[in-house]
Amino acid sequence: MEMTTSEVVVYAKLPRTFQIPTPVGNYAPDWAIAMKKNDVKHIFFVAET
Repeated sequence: MEMTTSEVVVYAKLPRTFQIPTPVGNYAPDWAIAMKKNDVKHIFFVAET
């Protein structure tokens, strides 16, 4: 998905304590990007590798 900076609503560095439970264990993303495109809201969690 291509996005432009005008579509980004929030770009945030997440604290180390933020975790998302999954069936295979907790996922601790480093960043979150929330955007809105064509009236659809998306959120992406990014882990640095």
